Amino acid sequence: MTVEATLYDRLSNFAGLTALVGNRIYPVVLPEDVTYPAVTYKRMSTVPNVSCMVEDAGLVRPRFQVAAWGSVYDDLVDIKEQVRSALKRWSTTGVQDTFVVEELDLYDKDTTKIGTAIEVELIYEE
Repeated sequence: MTVEATLYDRLSNFAGLTALVGNRIYPVVLPEDVTYPAVTYKRMSTVPNVSCMVEDAGLVRPRFQVAAWGSVYDDLVDIKEQVRSALKRWSTTGVQDTFVVEELDLYDKDTTKIGTAIEVELIYEE
């Protein structure tokens, strides 16, 4: 399973998050006819091949942004907190650990929707 599929699986099966957004969790961009609030996730960067004792450990550190989008800021903060709960120090098959590294607010001028996001870094075994 890819790291993107693993991340989506975690988000889409986290009860606190799905209680707020249902199945409206999308890779990279929202569909044109999306119902708000909704969540996007996208890879921001990857640091490849973390070495251990001069040996390739087969680990990478992908960094993802997970953003909540809508019109009511307080609702978006609640969604962001559920994302944080789902991912903070999360591990599973292939994912050794997850760290929240940054938070930011967003604005999409085309849709006039606001967003709030966290960025997480995973230690992932390829």
